[in-house]
Amino acid sequence: MRLIDPDTEALNISKRLVEENGIANLFSFHGDKFSAVPSEHADIALLIGILCPLHLRVSKMILQKVIPYVRGGDCDLQHGLA
Repeated sequence: MRLIDPDTEALNISKRLVEENGIANLFSFHGDKFSAVPSEHADIALLIGILCPLHLRVSKMILQKVIPYVRGGDCDLQHGLA
């Protein structure tokens, strides 16, 4: 699993937690913007705390940029979201 977040403090907390739980080998950490990290055909993208406070138009724009990173990323948001 890849964790991508420009907030290095959040990444450091995540690193500490996975190390404490003995699962650090299952994660990679990227302290950068999502768009700066190469696609690796993810099965799922979690945008926790990202979309909720935004206007629908902005959320759609962000989701459109995330779609190519997800396996089978050929969704049409014009027809997929109300």
